[in-house]
Amino acid sequence: MCPDFVFFSGEDDDIKFSIVDPHGFHLGDALPKLRGLADFTVEFGDEFHRVESVAELRTRPCAFSTSKSDGVRKAIREAADAEHLYLSAARHGLLSWRAPDGRHLD
Repeated sequence: MCPDFVFFSGEDDDIKFSIVDPHGFHLGDALPKLRGLADFTVEFGDEFHRVESVAELRTRPCAFSTSKSDGVRKAIREAADAEHLYLSAARHGLLSWRAPDGRHLD
């Protein structure tokens, strides 16, 4: 796996790692990439603060957390395409709306 960003946060004695991977759902490898992140979090998710895929949905940036929810990982595994997955997740409150600087917009 080759995520685009790995962020470090916390204090010297308590550093947390986060994977943030921006990827448009319109790209052909979007769903396989989401599935890869979901599978990764099953095995290694407890070692990370966050594991998120980020996309722009209807001109709003959103983060899809793949590490905190079995339901999200199940939805990713069962999805037919990434765009439908993001739209469905938005309807069911599974997305975290974020500003470009990381602030939550919920």
